[in-house]
Order: sequence, then structure tokens, then C-alpha cells
Amino acid sequence: MNRHECYFDASRRPEMSCCAYCVIVDGQVEHSFVHHERIQSAYMAEMRALGLLLKHIQEQITPGSTVVVYGDALGLINKMNTTTTSRNRSKTNKTRKLLNSLRKKYDITLEHIPRRENIIAHSLSRTVYTPKPKRPPMRKRKGIPAERILYKECKPMLLNDIVISKSMKKTVPHPEKYSQKLRYFKTHGQTQRPIQVNPNGLLLDGYISYLILQEHGITEINVEVLTLKSRREYMKERTRLMTIDDYAGVYQLWLDTTGVGLNNLDDSMEGIERYINRNPTTCFVYEGANAEIIGTILCGHDGRRGYIHHTAVKASERGKGVGTALVDAAVEALQKEGIAKAALVVFANNELGNTFWENYGFTVREDLTYRNMILSAGL
Repeated sequence: MNRHECYFDASRRPEMSCCAYCVIVDGQVEHSFVHHERIQSAYMAEMRALGLLLKHIQEQITPGSTVVVYGDALGLINKMNTTTTSRNRSKTNKTRKLLNSLRKKYDITLEHIPRRENIIAHSLSRTVYTPKPKRPPMRKRKGIPAERILYKECKPMLLNDIVISKSMKKTVPHPEKYSQKLRYFKTHGQTQRPIQVNPNGLLLDGYISYLILQEHGITEINVEVLTLKSRREYMKERTRLMTIDDYAGVYQLWLDTTGVGLNNLDDSMEGIERYINRNPTTCFVYEGANAEIIGTILCGHDGRRGYIHHTAVKASERGKGVGTALVDAAVEALQKEGIAKAALVVFANNELGNTFWENYGFTVREDLTYRNMILSAGL
């Protein structure tokens, strides 16, 4: 009767996303390779190596022979019936069925050997391993381009002006969701979330809320209008001309901003009103949420040169492009007035301000000396 000695081993290398397998029969290596794959557990890797050996026995060894199988993972054979995950269970069932069928044809003995004596595949994975070939770069997913952003704006709208698409009209609301939103409406007197529409009034989200409002006879509601705009376009819409009615908010912003020099005459309400009346199209404010003034710029010209004063942005809103939007508006207004050059004065110790103006493109004139003279005793 023929006797055959067989060894099997597997070694995981998770850091390299590979697994090495080795099968030796009668002193000859029958299978030895490294496969690029991510095996979840050592148990799965050993079961795969055992499966390779059993297939080799089935195909190459004469039925009726005595086969002794050596492996350091044979203690796991007893766990074949207690595997929990579906993936492990599927692989285990195939290996167990194959082993049981072969035992009818062969005299198979399983011999456990210590791990330290069975380092075949472990050595293989360190010597035969070749780097995993790089995948071709993935195609970028389609979506909102980086330079365009989805903005939300809350505004009042008549319920009858909201357009419902044909596909949404066919939608049957889920009973549990409907009852939950209805309870919330009756308790709080408003919908759980605002209805969202596009700029044309087409309903995007909140169909159940729409039905509840319609049933209760609500005619006018606040909706969220979702608009896809470029950042510069959005910020341009938030920038508007300054009026004397903005004085209280503007002056408070100047007080809260370091580096803005104020005096009692020029920066009084009368002084700013005089400046705005002289330069009605070149002074701007930037409005944030709830019409709060978070940015200002005073700009004017004498018919020859443009001059910029008191540019300020609320501390919590800096770094978002508000200052750039204000200067863009002022520069564009000066250009429309036929002004080709603009100048400004910044305190030497105002590092933040000097960095901003340098980055925008305003250069320092080393060949000039700034001088002034007080003409009024009120200064």
C-alpha cells in the first residue's frame, strides 16, 4: 500500500494585502505562490491551503493509498462546525465535504505539528513576494464641481406655487413616517424640517410635510431654496452698496477690528454720510446671516486716483473670501468710473492687514514718504 506524506501551510501579510500558500507532497513542492488578496482571518487562509492539498490528493494520488497530512492548523479542523460568519461557513462546508468524501477512498490521518516547525509559507511570503501591480487611476465620480457649491437660502413662498413632479405625485408616503411628522406638526405647529425646492420652485425634499401643510390649509410657508453657484457669484450677491442706515452696524464692526484707526470727526455719522454722498457707488458692505453686516469697505476717488479706507471683516468670518469680495466690488466700481489706479494706507504693525493687501496685489512704495496736516481742530 502506498504511503504519502503531505504538508500544507498559509501565511497572511495584511500590511501587503497578500497571502502565501504552500503544499508539499512526498518532499516535492506541488503548490507555492503568493496571491494578492485580503484574507480576513488566519483560519480562512489555512482552510484555503488545506483545500488546495485535498484537491491535489483527489487528482494525483491513487485511491486506497495511506495519506498522512501534517499542518500547524489542524487543531482548527474541530472548529469547522462552529464557524459563525457566512463567508467562513461556506468555505468550511466545502472543505469538510471534500475531506469526508476523500476519507471514503483514502486512509487519511491528520497530524498536528507546531507552528515553529511549519514555516514554509511564512518564508515563501517573505522571499517570493512581488509588489502588487498598481491599479489604473479610478475615474472621478461625477458630482458637484469643486468650484461650484450648493447654497441654501430661506425665503417665504406660497404653497400653491410649489411644483410637484409627476414621479413624486405617484409616491405613496410611508404610514409610520407620515404619522410621526403629523404628530410633530400638531405638537410644534411647524414641520420637522423645512421643505426644499430648486430656484424654479420644483419640490426636491419634504413631500410628506407638503401634504400635511396642504391638508391643514396652510397657504404660505418658509422654504429652503437650493442653488448651485460659484463661490464668487454667491459672495457677489451678498455684497451691496453701503447706505447711511448701515452706520450703526458698520461703526461697531470698526470698533471690534484691530488696525482700524478712527477719529471723532471723519468717522462720525455726519462724516460718513458726507463721504457716502460724495462716493455713492464705491462703498460696500457684506451681509451675513440675518442681514448682519460682517464686512465693510470705504472707497472713493478724486477723479484721478482711487482711495480705500476702513476695510474690515468680522473676526469669526475671516478666511472665507469676504474681504476679497469687498475689494473686488470696490475695484470694479472704480474701473467703471474710469479710475486706473488705487492707493491705501495700512499701519506698519498691522501684520494681518499688510499680508492681505500684499496677497491681493497692492505693493509697497519704498520711494514715498506719507505726510498729512490737520486742518480742523476737531481731529
